[in-house]
Amino acid sequence: MTIDDGPALTYVLKAMDEAEKVGGHLTFFVTGRHLSQDPQIARIITRRGHQIGNHTWNHVALAKQPEAKIRQELGSLNDLIVKSGGAKPTFFRPPYGSHNAFVDKIAASMGLKLAMWDVDPQDWNGKPGAQTVSIILSHARPNAIVLMHEVHNTYLSLGAIFGGLTKMGYTLVRLDQLPPKSPKPAKKPAAKPKLKPKPTH
Repeated sequence: MTIDDGPALTYVLKAMDEAEKVGGHLTFFVTGRHLSQDPQIARIITRRGHQIGNHTWNHVALAKQPEAKIRQELGSLNDLIVKSGGAKPTFFRPPYGSHNAFVDKIAASMGLKLAMWDVDPQDWNGKPGAQTVSIILSHARPNAIVLMHEVHNTYLSLGAIFGGLTKMGYTLVRLDQLPPKSPKPAKKPAAKPKLKPKPTH
């Protein structure tokens, strides 16, 4: 379970409380512009056993940025999180899903692994919380990464989401608790067509 675009203390505390009721843990992908308004949240998340991920300082589309800007966006947020008492992030989530091999290589050099998602209810667009719950529960599958945002309707639905997944037999875990995904098997090279002998007549 991952939650993007915060952190706001009220939302984070509610999310952690609801997850812990069912024995679960969360990953929060925070932005620097929000965390800088209340840096203690990084320490609180870490102390309660949840995980902090890097969502850039200004929520920018990384694939459109030069190397210096990418390093600034990721590095300044990492520094703030650690300075505030949080655990140094090991995952980054590119805003808007905007990344490429260049971005991923820079992030990797900073100790950050790419974290995308499998289930996206698009709760940021103001849909009713009941609809977000329905999408998440109907698309849940083992080891899937669920994307949510710090928006009001989802805030009101956290108990239903977490409780519903638990009743379905799922456990809510941090990204670093997921088993590594198996690499896709390499494609076998196509067999060369056999040439038919030329006729002799």
